[in-house]
Amino acid sequence: LVLESGDPKFEPTFISSASRHPHVFFWTCGQEKKEEITCTNTGTIWSAMEHSQAFIDFRKKNMKNEGKEKGQKTVDGIDFVIKCKKGYIVKHFPCCLVEEKDVLTIKTVRNNFEETVGHMVDENENYVTFTIDTVGGKNTRSKEILKYTNLKSYKPLCVYAKTTESIEQALKNDGRFSDIVFEQQCYLSETLQNTTVPVNHIAANLNGRNFDICLMKPKTTKLSTRRGQKKTFTKELSLMKENFSKIRQTFSEVKMLKKLLKFSDSVCHVIVKDVETVVGTGFVLFDNFILTNAHLFVRDNNERKDLKLLVDVSVQFNYEDNEGQDRNEFTAKKMLIDINKGYDSKNNIVDYAILEIDCGEQKSVPPGLLREYGPVPASGGACLIGHPGGEVKQMELTSILSCLIKDESLRKYEEDEHVVYSIKESLDQLKKDKDYFVTYNTSFLHGSSGSPVFDDKGRVFSMHTGGFPYMDPRKQTTQSAIEYALPLLPILENFILHLKEGNNLLVLKRVEEELEKNQLLKNHFQSSKTD
Repeated sequence: LVLESGDPKFEPTFISSASRHPHVFFWTCGQEKKEEITCTNTGTIWSAMEHSQAFIDFRKKNMKNEGKEKGQKTVDGIDFVIKCKKGYIVKHFPCCLVEEKDVLTIKTVRNNFEETVGHMVDENENYVTFTIDTVGGKNTRSKEILKYTNLKSYKPLCVYAKTTESIEQALKNDGRFSDIVFEQQCYLSETLQNTTVPVNHIAANLNGRNFDICLMKPKTTKLSTRRGQKKTFTKELSLMKENFSKIRQTFSEVKMLKKLLKFSDSVCHVIVKDVETVVGTGFVLFDNFILTNAHLFVRDNNERKDLKLLVDVSVQFNYEDNEGQDRNEFTAKKMLIDINKGYDSKNNIVDYAILEIDCGEQKSVPPGLLREYGPVPASGGACLIGHPGGEVKQMELTSILSCLIKDESLRKYEEDEHVVYSIKESLDQLKKDKDYFVTYNTSFLHGSSGSPVFDDKGRVFSMHTGGFPYMDPRKQTTQSAIEYALPLLPILENFILHLKEGNNLLVLKRVEEELEKNQLLKNHFQSSKTD
């Protein structure tokens, strides 16, 4: 589907999501009749359109016809691109960025393409929009800058970004640009102003501007010698080191420390009785339910055939010194609420277990962290809180690795003849799911699986799960090439799906009540209900 309307007009400054509600826009399928939509909640353009029954009927009709013409089943939403006054947009475009009383015209397109999920719209964020031509600029003559070439005629592409995020991350979140844009390094060129903008800059000053995407010359991305490094990688590494000092400053502020220390109360040491080699970390999700990693309890991929624990498991809160006087220990019930290790229905890697602990009558657990959820940040700082090595609770700061840093960090292992075979499986796994894993370097290894990972706003966005191991024959030890966390949102999606499949209405109701207390989760799952 293509939504089409008039010439681009732009606002001179950033746009606040909260300031744009309620607002009105229209849609039409190319006829004179227009359907009015009044948007009252922060969310995506897709979720706003889904409140129009006429649009739902139109979409279902066209999807049904499309499937018949192709002789195959058409997945709902795959054939959907959008254009407003600003240009062609994606369906996860924030509704607040659509101009008041804009008219959207809907048409069908005969080619399938997939969209990324983008950001979950945050009412506390400010946004900018800018356009990019579908035909690239310098050094793109023989390259396709678009992931789907059939989109070339639908221009300009209107991209949105948070004012605090990098341009590169905004392009990745958009989902319409090909891998060459990120692998070969790109920059934006503003022809009318004769200016260029590096993509590692934040997007705050881009609102209303028009760009071409240009690529760096290929020679700048090649290694000059075995010991050499990419020029772009050097710059990226330098920027990362510079940013880390800012990260430490942010996490060192008393206000942030107080918040993290408060949340750390909800982090617990997970103990598998009579199995000394198995220790982990977990945290309270809500009520007396603990989230941790499934690999603490199952070794192979698990299809949830048996949710019963075969050994005794307990969790300890306040394990912060070796004296142990303030430790508060609870026993986990034998029946797990949920466990999943392997791949989910969306082919995402999952590795989680949800325990229910027996609180008894005299004890209570710390508050759950579900309501403190935040989206996965594109870059910046992260804070892990857990029990590495099964020791006392600890806190560690790290930096989320960009794709460039991540790729360069792993390349050295590919070139090392001593470890290349040992690490090949790990490298293949990481490359396959490189946009899904949250990667960083940390000393949190054995025993810290299940630790919550917080962003620089104190929001929990993922669960530390492990590292990509390899055997170093020179040291005769198992090393970790890079460490990673799994995003929290897919875990929640699978958990809710399993609760529905198991007809566990009591727990499902409590989850839904907790989702209402986090605006990001509330918007996401409300939107999911209409898809």
